Amino acid sequence: MGTLFELDQLGYEIKEIPITFQDRKKGVSKIPKIEILRTLKNLLILFVKKNF
Repeated sequence: MGTLFELDQLGYEIKEIPITFQDRKKGVSKIPKIEILRTLKNLLILFVKKNF
């Protein structure tokens, strides 16, 4: 995520390639809750860097 932010700041063109996932039929996500919090923290840091 940080690398994409830096490349965008340098003026590189960034394209998005969509990936379609199918919903789980059973089971739960394996992403730990702490990882979600880390990601939100990093998004906030990038937002501040870009806007202030």
